Amino acid sequence: MVVDMTCPKCREKIQFDTDKQKGEVFCPYCCNRMTVEEAMKIAVEETNKMVEDMTREKEQENATSNELENLYTLARRAKDTANTENAQKYYDMILPKDPNNWEPNFYSVYYQAMSCKLGAILSAATNVKNNVAVVGEMIATQYNGNINAELESVVSEISQKLAEITQMFHNASYQHFLECMNTSINYAPEYVEICAQCTKIMYFWAATIESYWGDKYGKYIAHAYSTGIEYHKRLATKLLCQEDFSKEKQMILEKGAIVQKYNPNYKVGYFKIDDNNPNDGGCYIATAVYGSYDCPEVWTLRRFRDYTLYESWYGRIFVKCYYAISPSLVRWFGKTHLFQKSWLAILNRFVAKLNADGYENTPYNDRNF
Repeated sequence: MVVDMTCPKCREKIQFDTDKQKGEVFCPYCCNRMTVEEAMKIAVEETNKMVEDMTREKEQENATSNELENLYTLARRAKDTANTENAQKYYDMILPKDPNNWEPNFYSVYYQAMSCKLGAILSAATNVKNNVAVVGEMIATQYNGNINAELESVVSEISQKLAEITQMFHNASYQHFLECMNTSINYAPEYVEICAQCTKIMYFWAATIESYWGDKYGKYIAHAYSTGIEYHKRLATKLLCQEDFSKEKQMILEKGAIVQKYNPNYKVGYFKIDDNNPNDGGCYIATAVYGSYDCPEVWTLRRFRDYTLYESWYGRIFVKCYYAISPSLVRWFGKTHLFQKSWLAILNRFVAKLNADGYENTPYNDRNF
C-alpha cells in the first residue's frame, strides 16, 4: 500500500510503499530516515487532521448557510412589513456574505435611499440610478437566460420598488419646490435635476429589461418608460431654453412610442414650456404655476372646469374669458417670482377646498364636449 506523508524535517510531501519498505523510510529531499512505524504514525495523524479540517470546514459552511438563510428571512419579513430600518440593517449584513446576489445589492441601496433626508434626495436618486444597470446584470447572470415565473416575479418586484422610490423622491422635492416659491430660495435647479435622475432611473430600468429579455416582459418595459415620462415632462416644462425643451420633448415622444408598442391606448399627454401655441383645453395659469398639465393639482382643477363650470352658461362664459386672457398673462408674467408666488397661494387654497368637496386629484383625461 502506497502511503502519502509529510517529512517531519523538511516538510516536503513524500510517499512510501508499506509492502516494499520493511525497514525504514527515506526522504529523497533532505535524506531524513525514519522507521516504517514512525512514518505510519505521521501519516495517520495527518489523515486524521485532514478529516477534522474537512469536517470543521463543512460545519462552518453549514453554519454560514444557516446564518445567511436566517438573515434573508429576517430581511424579507422586514421588507414585507415595511420596516425600512430593519430591512436595511439585515440587507447590509447579507451583502458581504452574498455579494453576487442581486437582492442584497439592490435593497442595500434602495433602503439607504428610502431613509435619506430632503437635502440628500439628489445624491440618493443618483445612487439608485447607478445601481440599476449593476443589478440588472446580476439578475441576468443569476438566471442565465432562463425565462420563468421566478424571474418575472423579480422583474415585477424591482419595477414596483423603483416606481415607489422615484415617486417618493419626486413628491418630497416637489413639495419643497412649492414651499420655496413663497421664499427667496431658488430650489428650481435642484428640483429639475431630481426630475432628471428619476427619469433616468425608470428609463435605465426599461432599457435593462429590453436588453436582457426583450419583448418577453413588454408590460414592464411600458410601465418603466411611462413612469419615467411623467418625470421627464416635469423636467421639460421647467427648462428655460426652447431648444432644450424641443430636444427633451422629442425624446419623450420617442419613449412614448415604445410604450404604445406594448400598450396601444397609452397617450403621452399634454406638456409645454410656454404658451405661444395656445391649447383649447390648457389650464394656462395652473400649468405655469405647477409646472405640468398632468399633476394632482391641475387634474383637480380640470375636473372642476369640466364638471362644474361647463355645466352652466355663466361658467362657460368664465372659461371662455379665461382662455382669452390667461395665455397672454402667462406669456408676459408667468416666469416672474411675484406671479408664481401670488397664484400658488390662491390655487393651493382653492385646490384644497375642491379636494375637500370631493374632487379627485388622480390622473384625468379631459372631458369631450
